[in-house]
Amino acid sequence: DGILAVDGIGGVFVGPFDLSINLSGGMVGGANDPDVKAAFPEIVAAAKKAGKLAGIYATGAEEANRFAGQGFNLVSAIGDAGLITIAAKSVLGEL
Repeated sequence: DGILAVDGIGGVFVGPFDLSINLSGGMVGGANDPDVKAAFPEIVAAAKKAGKLAGIYATGAEEANRFAGQGFNLVSAIGDAGLITIAAKSVLGEL
């Protein structure tokens, strides 16, 4: 709520791995960590209440769709490393 109350901030953007490290005191759990999953609705509700965006980083289309269904309205569907991996697998598969 404090971050979302700052003038000029348009929203929050969740990094699930960063959030899991923060919530667990250093353990890396990612988006499937129970504490992280439990935090998602709270984050979305706080952003909505403040009239701001709730963004999140996803590791692929399936996860991105799940996050969108949970109310996140700004979803990064995949990062550069994921795109490179998919492209490399495709090329190697053709070889």
